[in-house]
Amino acid sequence: MKNKSAQIYKAGKVNFDEFAAAFLYKTLKRIETVVDGKINIALSGGTTPLPVLEKLKQQQINWERYNFFMVDERCVSIENEASNFGNINKIFFKDIPSKYFSMVLKDTSFTESVENYKATIKGQITKRVGSFAQFDLILLGMGDDGHTASLFPETKGLLEENETVIINKIPQLNAERITLTYPVILNSSEIIVMVKGKSKENIIEEIYSGNLKRYPIGKIAKEHSNIKWLIA
Repeated sequence: MKNKSAQIYKAGKVNFDEFAAAFLYKTLKRIETVVDGKINIALSGGTTPLPVLEKLKQQQINWERYNFFMVDERCVSIENEASNFGNINKIFFKDIPSKYFSMVLKDTSFTESVENYKATIKGQITKRVGSFAQFDLILLGMGDDGHTASLFPETKGLLEENETVIINKIPQLNAERITLTYPVILNSSEIIVMVKGKSKENIIEEIYSGNLKRYPIGKIAKEHSNIKWLIA
């Protein structure tokens, strides 16, 4: 990488799920030593983190200290098989004694759910930098188009500067998704991005070669001082 400050960790010949779970375990144990009170973490959905979280839950971690939030969510019910929260709940949340918060509430509109989620973040996370809450860690993924969270290329969500959580219209998917915004993601104490696939590794190479504007995750790579990449 041309950017020597990029913190990139490759699994190499080691199984990625085991590698990433071990990395996250060490990260959480370190955070436990420097954070007083509750530790606030936001998790991304998708298929990549699920087996990692399944391994992580088996570790000796003081789960009672943790609040878990979602980075983004599809506009579906929690019971829907496409629900990020629902899928993580099945293999992770239900097996640990942490608090966890869904972006979508039962029998509540998506707009009302977003307002409730904003209030939940404000109420649960007392640590702030500027006008935004500060997560202790945000776990992100990245799509083949360079999107992260549900901040997709050429969507209005990329321009949001004031809100913590929004519903972002994504024309290329003919869908809407709920997502944390750039300001709160960039406010996180640290960020870990987990990626699999050569095409995504190529995007990282391109980002750190100077092509930051093409990909939504490029803004985070440019502006956040403590971002780590875990690559299969």
